[in-house]
Amino acid sequence: MATTSTSISVATNADLDSFTRSDDKYVVMGVARTATAADIKQAFRRLALLYHPDRHTGKAQQRAEEIFKRISAANETLSDPELRAQYDRLLARGEAGDLAAEARRQQIDPLDQILSGILRYRHIFDARLPNTPGDLREAVYQNLMTGDVRKDKRGQRKAAEEDGRFEEIVGDMPLREAPSGITYQGAFKKGSVIITNLRVFVAFESQLVETSGNVQTTYTFRYLRAALFPAMEYVSIDRTERLRNRFTVFIAADQSFGFVPKVSQLGKLLLLCSIWGVVVRPEESYSRANEQAHVLLRRPAKAVMVVGIFFGLAFLCVACDAGPSAAPVMFLFFLPWAITLGGLVQAWGLVQFYRAYGRRGIVDVLHEADADA
Repeated sequence: MATTSTSISVATNADLDSFTRSDDKYVVMGVARTATAADIKQAFRRLALLYHPDRHTGKAQQRAEEIFKRISAANETLSDPELRAQYDRLLARGEAGDLAAEARRQQIDPLDQILSGILRYRHIFDARLPNTPGDLREAVYQNLMTGDVRKDKRGQRKAAEEDGRFEEIVGDMPLREAPSGITYQGAFKKGSVIITNLRVFVAFESQLVETSGNVQTTYTFRYLRAALFPAMEYVSIDRTERLRNRFTVFIAADQSFGFVPKVSQLGKLLLLCSIWGVVVRPEESYSRANEQAHVLLRRPAKAVMVVGIFFGLAFLCVACDAGPSAAPVMFLFFLPWAITLGGLVQAWGLVQFYRAYGRRGIVDVLHEADADA
């Protein structure tokens, strides 16, 4: 008997009450007064995704509309060099600066039109989700943002595409292990990290097996979490293993989580972080001592002897079958071959270590090994 429980939580709304009430257009946009035109454009795109009325429903939609008009007015002033120069002069004199550009704004531009600049990278998009579990795949498609979030999203993938969806899948990567920062039940089974032009999803399944008498029940739990690029505080990319080129990514947001990515997909994540202005923190926390042990370099002489003695004893057992008198001869004959094999293993470790650390790294390791001895 199998019972399935699904846990899906996708963060899509911004905190409307936290928006600034300042009259300073630079504060409204969240940029410095020395910001470049590119900085202002990037800030507007981020704020538009967070506070556009189409992303909110009910009473929140009216509040979002008021906020978005303020953002649009500030952007229209600061993105125009002449209007910005006038506004800067008014600020210098301590005046509010009610410019004509604000009066001209009578309507709200569609969100897909505001975000259209991201589509210039469409060549890296991939609508397929080959690494995502089947049940979660449909949940991801149904949670993608469309031109109007109030539309019925219970349709199939084809219907969702016809709704004018402006959130598109860039790619997905398999999860090597359970993501950190997310509480789940049972044992991690499989999952993936999905990157879109607006968000990063983590989707995975876990299983819990309970046995009661002769009845075994399997519970399957499905989890879906998402973080908006504009709402990310930072993205940390930590190189945890240099020899195997292993990285760990941590996304700091309202619902923070970490995962071990496929290295080939890191470029897409970094590109989108750059587009949205998300701070990327590169780190290196790998332990060279642990990697030395991994390639048998912690104590080179000891590594060779351990491998040699192991195979020597194995051949000694074989020799014992031929008679006690032949055992010493067989041991002396096979021991050099065993030591040679140990040396080859050690040489392979040196090559691996040289690729990761270079010649200087090998010299340091040998000095450390002599010091330990």
